[in-house]
Amino acid sequence: MNRRKVIYCIGSGAIVGSAGCLEIEEPETHSDAVLSYEITESSDWDEELPDPISDYMKFVVLSFEVDQGEISMEDLWFRSRIDTGERYQSVDAQTDNALADGIESRGSILEGGSADILYQAPTFSEEYTWNLSGLRRQSVEDENIQLDEPGEPYEDVTVSIDIEITQDSDIITSAADQFRNEGEYWGIVSIEVIENVLSVEDVWFRSELEVGNRRVRIDPAGNRNIERGIRTRGEVKEGNICHALYLVSDDSDEVSWKTDEMNQSVTIE
Repeated sequence: MNRRKVIYCIGSGAIVGSAGCLEIEEPETHSDAVLSYEITESSDWDEELPDPISDYMKFVVLSFEVDQGEISMEDLWFRSRIDTGERYQSVDAQTDNALADGIESRGSILEGGSADILYQAPTFSEEYTWNLSGLRRQSVEDENIQLDEPGEPYEDVTVSIDIEITQDSDIITSAADQFRNEGEYWGIVSIEVIENVLSVEDVWFRSELEVGNRRVRIDPAGNRNIERGIRTRGEVKEGNICHALYLVSDDSDEVSWKTDEMNQSVTIE
């Protein structure tokens, strides 16, 4: 469990960059907001939570209070993240239904109010930091909050990859392998992020593996059932590895990972 103190500056109108809080041209007023928060893992949370998407993910709940001013729930819903050590994880869409005091995708929490946010994290995660670099309606001033990473989710990224076509690998768990039919192979793309961050959402929806004369998309069930598999949301941080699984019908040596349709520009070293 981690407790932090956060200061926000909230305003509207045209934004002029400056040190500290944002300056607003019209109107010429803004208000500061001070929040306190703590992060609790699902095993220590008093209320019942939904099941995570796989055995390799868990829920954490970020609870905050507005000590001064107000905070935009829309900004937190769409643009806040937690840093789990290897990945950045976005707000879980079940937040408003799963939590009695969960934030919603619109509106604000006013001074004296409190709310909770649900995030999913890999099961191996132990330390968490709130990342608010993507917020658009307010800025943050606090040494305990990440502001400089990861930036825009689809900035250019540099990776190195290793591709393996196999029916047997230490990466593949029995829970994942049950989704492979007899005669099929796993196409495993192990991706190391060299520079910037990799959008796993982009890999999930828009990457392909070309094997022989066929291109295939991500296998959803397989990826949910390995430890560092691709998920539908979040980013992998620089210096870390993830695995993308594809089901293929042959073990051809002619293989290549295709990122043509991804929103990110991917450079493969």
